[in-house]
Amino acid sequence: MKYANAPKHCDICSSVIKDCFIDGKTTLGGWANMCPRCHKKIGYGLGTGKGQKYFLTPEGTWEQEPLEAKSRKSPKKLSFKVWLEEVDKWCDKFSQISLRDLEDYNYHDCWESGVTPRTMAKKALVNSGWL
Repeated sequence: MKYANAPKHCDICSSVIKDCFIDGKTTLGGWANMCPRCHKKIGYGLGTGKGQKYFLTPEGTWEQEPLEAKSRKSPKKLSFKVWLEEVDKWCDKFSQISLRDLEDYNYHDCWESGVTPRTMAKKALVNSGWL
């Protein structure tokens, strides 16, 4: 998404906007076009209803940060065994059902594709008719 009339200065500290700014909600209640430093101090976060981060492209336009760039650090991937244990804990938390009591599901493919244990537990419980 492009930003048409990008700000020249941060609404909070008045510093010059060079290559990045955030159009976002503040902890003070209003919205502002902020430099990254001010957003870190008083920004409400990023995402729908919170704020959007924009970068200056080589072409001179301001564009929203790509989705893949938003995850700065990807969490360490759990081993399959630990992941299954976490799925089992979530199943128990949601409906006091053990993973062993559920119908077979292609767990390994879901683990490889990055599905979280919590999401997998819900999928497995829905698939088996427990949720």
